[in-house]
Amino acid sequence: ELFSYQALVLGSVESSFFTYSQMEMIRDFVSKRGGGFLMLGGRTSFSAGEYQNTPVEEIMPVWMVAKESQNPDGVYQQGSGRVRLTPQGLRHPALQLDASETVNRRQWDKMPDLKDWNQVGELKPGATVLALIQNSLDKSELPLMVFQRYGHGLALGFLTGSSWRWQMLQEHQDRSHQNFWQQVLRWLAHTAKSPVEVETEREIYSRGEEVKVRGRVFDSSFNYVNSARIRATVISPVGSEREMELDWSPDEDGLYKGVAHAEEEGLYQVILEARGESEGEIITYGTGATYFVSQSGLREFYDANQKTEFLKWLARETGGHYYSLDSIDNLPEEVSYVESHTSVLEALELWDMPINFLVLSSLLLAEWGMRRRIGLI
Repeated sequence: ELFSYQALVLGSVESSFFTYSQMEMIRDFVSKRGGGFLMLGGRTSFSAGEYQNTPVEEIMPVWMVAKESQNPDGVYQQGSGRVRLTPQGLRHPALQLDASETVNRRQWDKMPDLKDWNQVGELKPGATVLALIQNSLDKSELPLMVFQRYGHGLALGFLTGSSWRWQMLQEHQDRSHQNFWQQVLRWLAHTAKSPVEVETEREIYSRGEEVKVRGRVFDSSFNYVNSARIRATVISPVGSEREMELDWSPDEDGLYKGVAHAEEEGLYQVILEARGESEGEIITYGTGATYFVSQSGLREFYDANQKTEFLKWLARETGGHYYSLDSIDNLPEEVSYVESHTSVLEALELWDMPINFLVLSSLLLAEWGMRRRIGLI
């Protein structure tokens, strides 16, 4: 029943509310189903809810810490803390409150303070921190929003229970709080697999080019199906339909491969339907669809405009500099040679440099002329 959903949100609920088997179901929901899982912070969440050494801790991007008997509230603290996005958070689609990077940063800077947060242990190796919370008293920073991939899905930890302040303490027309949660939930749900999936290697093909199609089939428990009956239909830009064959590939479980041809220009649709047989009855696993575009000319001509914002971001991240036509004159002066392990030392014979040959020849001729002048020759 749980596998029929795409995302699961766990509020401030202590671990004793669930049986161990139910927590294993949550783990399977993420790893096998490919669902998104979100654990919210609060007084009975994370370490404060005693999720240490449970299947839920296994999927989370952080390690839980044990409660101290003399200070059981140490893993859940109250105070005043400001949210600060990490560089990864500033670029993440779930945290875009505005299309402009500058406006988005300004929106987050003016968010009201949070009043509680959960303390956890170390980050796991695959964790990505999207936001930090800065304690207003000692200026220390702790993870606030962190996620990791786990199996086919992802698990997200939001280590506070007071994000409601982002709504209640702002103007009523400010939609930052609503947009934030809508985008987070949409991001959580988008990773969930469908029972039948189909994709092409690329989105754009040249006219007449072969289009390699891949399909995957799962049953209701999201186990791979290797014996499905596949019916694949390619719909051309003018609406004509043509069936294509997809055969099971022994390379991977549940994988089916086939080839279509882009003979006309325009948008193609590929629809894949998978069926099977169980106890003598025909069952339908599901239907999946994907699209690709066929155009004349070479692929390098498509979307060939300069990606200015991407190039500027790449320069900032790598310590480089972006030059436009207006600033290109500064390039020779600002480029410096830095020797590294990739530097190559090339040794040339003296005679391979014409200027040296001319200088030596001139010296020899000058010496011969002086010797003849003073009678030594």
